[in-house]
Amino acid sequence: METIEAKAEPRLASLASRVDCFTEEDLCLLTDATPSTLKSWRKRGEGPAYYMAGNRALYPRKAVTDWMETRLRDRKPLSAKGVL
Repeated sequence: METIEAKAEPRLASLASRVDCFTEEDLCLLTDATPSTLKSWRKRGEGPAYYMAGNRALYPRKAVTDWMETRLRDRKPLSAKGVL
């Protein structure tokens, strides 16, 4: 039997998209983080900016993109000389 929350999920995702946001579930999929990790990030101010809509966090797409840019890592090529 499907819960009310499970039934509402597709609609929530659609509504969040209309206001150019990701849901918490979207961000979990994107970052491979758990909901508790996202909650910890919010408490510590470490994750992307977000809106609180009642008890639900919505993450503006631009804020997620900006946050991801801060986590970009450059690859530094290693010289093969001396490796082997």
